[in-house]
Amino acid sequence: SSASAPSNGAPKTSVAAATESTGQASAVDTALTATEAAAIPAPRPGIYQFTVKGSEAPAGKPLYPQVKAVLTAGENGCWSMAWDLSESHDDSYRFCAGPEGVSLAGYRFSTTQRITVDVTNTVEMTCDTPLMLAPTQPVVGVVSEATCSGTDENNFSKVPMSGVVRTEVAGMEAGPGGDNIHIKMEEYYQHPEFEVSYLTDFWVSSATGMITRIERDLVVAIIPIDISITEKSAFFLDSLEPSQP
Repeated sequence: SSASAPSNGAPKTSVAAATESTGQASAVDTALTATEAAAIPAPRPGIYQFTVKGSEAPAGKPLYPQVKAVLTAGENGCWSMAWDLSESHDDSYRFCAGPEGVSLAGYRFSTTQRITVDVTNTVEMTCDTPLMLAPTQPVVGVVSEATCSGTDENNFSKVPMSGVVRTEVAGMEAGPGGDNIHIKMEEYYQHPEFEVSYLTDFWVSSATGMITRIERDLVVAIIPIDISITEKSAFFLDSLEPSQP
């Protein structure tokens, strides 16, 4: 709502009224243009190169120093990004771009580690409502929450996971393509057979919608065998241009 200036009692001329109307329309047009310009698009599909640093424990295969992320376009502004992180670890994320920004729709992690026997742990999650990663108009400190649910499956069990996932805008930083929105994401899940803690930082290009950097600190504690599978890793996008279309 807007406050009107006090009237001096004199009727407005048609020219004055038209000028005021034109000024209001121009202000609306400018606001719409600014909003459209700020919208974050979906990135181009193709194969992107990431440089990787980090490791898994207690006995995962060495992480590849570089990975090829396959970005596949979906429907309604959504896309998936998948890669093989090592000989025994593959990941995929599902993102969507909309008027409010880029959101996380779900993900899948699967890793095999040698713990007396080969133990494969697969986590697959879907967020019931869009989990905001990169708002169109980011404000530092703003928090978003969404309920995400799915399963954690290993050699011993397949159990449901569900919980509230939290993201917070950490700031704007220079990166590939100019301004990058830095988002911190926190996930915690508990079940009689496991405990999960995922701390993930994302950097998203405000110009292209591409995920330019990811840092992860993941812990899955498998209670029946008293073992924790961990990952500390960082992914750095080599170029905003796909190496292959």
